Amino acid sequence: MEPVNPEAAALGRRLREARERMQLSQTQAAAELAARGIKAGGKGTISAWEVGRSQPSPLVMRALCRLYNCSADSLLWDSQGDTPGSAEQLPAALMRRVVALNPEQRAALVRNIEAMLDLVAPAAAAAATPADGKPRFAA
Repeated sequence: MEPVNPEAAALGRRLREARERMQLSQTQAAAELAARGIKAGGKGTISAWEVGRSQPSPLVMRALCRLYNCSADSLLWDSQGDTPGSAEQLPAALMRRVVALNPEQRAALVRNIEAMLDLVAPAAAAAATPADGKPRFAA
């Protein structure tokens, strides 16, 4: 077997850590991707990514970020200072609850979060609001 590129191995480690943070097995992760319409293979494919033998396509990477509740930056870059920046991760249990909401419930949640942010950090909220006044976050 060909030696694994160190960059690929690092990406694989971060993919594994993100999956484990969400408390998913490789089989569960593959099933979740399939349920979202992403044909990424099965447990063997997830394993190959995690050991650095292969890498997910950009489309699959995007789906993994959604599934694992993380940014692409957090998967692509080490946290030792060479990252362009990423937000803190929500606890897995909370993220599962948010994902289970229907679109109407998500829209209500976004409105409530924006209202709370306006209360605790009005200057930051004003700076984050685009000129058209529409929120940046899709519900």
